[in-house]
Amino acid sequence: VDTDTKQLLIKNQTAITNLPRLYLDLDDLTINPVRLTDSDHTNKLYEDSYFSLVSETCFFDDVGRFLTEKTFKPIVYQHPFVLIAPHGSLEFLRELGYKTFHPFIDETYDTVVDNNERMKMILKEVERLANLTEEELFKFIDQVKPITKYNYVKLRQKRLENFLIELG
Repeated sequence: VDTDTKQLLIKNQTAITNLPRLYLDLDDLTINPVRLTDSDHTNKLYEDSYFSLVSETCFFDDVGRFLTEKTFKPIVYQHPFVLIAPHGSLEFLRELGYKTFHPFIDETYDTVVDNNERMKMILKEVERLANLTEEELFKFIDQVKPITKYNYVKLRQKRLENFLIELG
């Protein structure tokens, strides 16, 4: 951890350790359901927010590009997102045929190899998004809607393709 990040963590240690448990839809972390839950609670969380901060299983580069259900959940809910993952993960998502949210979200963090620098860039972008004015927010939502819809349709098509392949 670089010095700036270490100082920031030390400064905020009490606030971080006193955060309440934050579960999106399951509080049992010993299971990983294949199916997405369709609970009113989960739907409300997506409806009451305008972007997701997705923390993938791995962040450090030594594991390679690896996407899990964490990345695909906001796609199912047609929700824009910022991805906390190894560099190149958004590029990998695009290679799979999905669209990402540039220029509405600054995704240059995805190209940064240095983990500390990439995290700082992610945090800076999250802060920018969290501080959009009401006018900017409405514009943002309107601009990303075609991307979220495209990704949702793409995911549904992939599920259908996989089903047809299994039928063989």
